[in-house]
Amino acid sequence: MRKVLTRLVHLHAWEDALAVLTLVGDDGYVSTQDRRVEVLSALGRHAEALAEHQRRLEAKESVTARAALVPLL
Repeated sequence: MRKVLTRLVHLHAWEDALAVLTLVGDDGYVSTQDRRVEVLSALGRHAEALAEHQRRLEAKESVTARAALVPLL
């Protein structure tokens, strides 16, 4: 599933990528949350992306993830 998701993101097939992420649900991996933030942001759904990013930071703090938060604000 991750390879499919990576390919969809690479192709900028954002709606399809979001559909895959919806199928995956909350699998507990911060990498999935990071990808969901990327896809939501690309779709212009910034409020949802920001909320997901904040949940991601609560799950596991990261300097890189904290820096990625700035463009969403």
